[in-house]
Amino acid sequence: GQITRRKLNTPLPLVAQPVDGAGTVRSLTGNETVEVLGYYENFQLVRTEDGATGWLPEEQPANGR
Repeated sequence: GQITRRKLNTPLPLVAQPVDGAGTVRSLTGNETVEVLGYYENFQLVRTEDGATGWLPEEQPANGR
C-alpha cells in the first residue's frame, strides 16, 4: 500500500491517545514530515521521522471552508 505522508507546517503535540487531554509523547516541530498510519475520529495515528508513534489532531480546513 501507499504510505501517506503529512508535512507539518505548525508545531503540534504528539499525544499518546486519540482523546482530548491525552498526555503528550513529545512536541513536533513545524517542519517535520510524518507517516500517517491510521485514523480515529478526528485524529491521525502517525510515525515520526525518528520512529516515535502517536496521535495528531487532523488538520483543520484552511479558512473554515
